[in-house]
Amino acid sequence: MRILAVDPGYDRLGIAIVERRGTEKESLLYSECLETHKKHRHEERLLVVSKRLAEIIRDHSPSALATETLFFSVNQKTALKVAEVRGVILTEAARASLPVFEYNPMQVKVAVTGY
Repeated sequence: MRILAVDPGYDRLGIAIVERRGTEKESLLYSECLETHKKHRHEERLLVVSKRLAEIIRDHSPSALATETLFFSVNQKTALKVAEVRGVILTEAARASLPVFEYNPMQVKVAVTGY
């Protein structure tokens, strides 16, 4: 199984392709930190995210998408923009007919660190 994993963000997105074949250990096939240009309008930044995700889906043919749920912090303005980025991520997954699996920040931390 090949998974497209996306850590949503407004300025930066973490993107990775992880694959697991049978009982083998997972392997990292691709990763990048997608940064959008701070001087561009918000809608332009969303378009950059959309186009890049579409390219990655086309090039790597994942079978599912995993992403983090939104964590609301003190800065609600940033949280709303991240929510819009998540909308773009989910739209691109739907466009490619990818099932989406969402995890909260604590689940991600435990999965990565073991505690």
